[in-house]
Amino acid sequence: MKRYIILLGFVILYSNLFSQVEKTKQNEYDVNFETNQNDAMFPGGNDSMMIYIWNKINYPEDALKNNVEGVVQISFDVNFDGKIRNIKALTDFGYNLEDELIRVVKTMPDWIPASINGIKVRQQFLLSFPINKYNVQKYKN
Repeated sequence: MKRYIILLGFVILYSNLFSQVEKTKQNEYDVNFETNQNDAMFPGGNDSMMIYIWNKINYPEDALKNNVEGVVQISFDVNFDGKIRNIKALTDFGYNLEDELIRVVKTMPDWIPASINGIKVRQQFLLSFPINKYNVQKYKN
């Protein structure tokens, strides 16, 4: 019986030693990957884009009558050639607010495409546009 207890003690001791995990050695070199990334941009920047939209947008008559206002959101892709594709409305205020903003975006000139390390890439763009009758009247006059 004494032998079995001693044997059992050795088995437990050695099984514990073999079950320990060896620490992994960390890399000796820190590598810094720098990328030069530029987002897609409307020609002239965001301010020019907003002025362009305000000058082109027509506040729908039904929305005006019902005092409908809010932040209309749409998304679209700016392809590597600067063309806008896959325009989708993300809000649904009704009264053709989203349709009107989509109409204006379709008339935009080609954008400056996004790039990573000098290579032109496609980028999805989210446009949040506050629209109400006061803003539209302000920019139309």
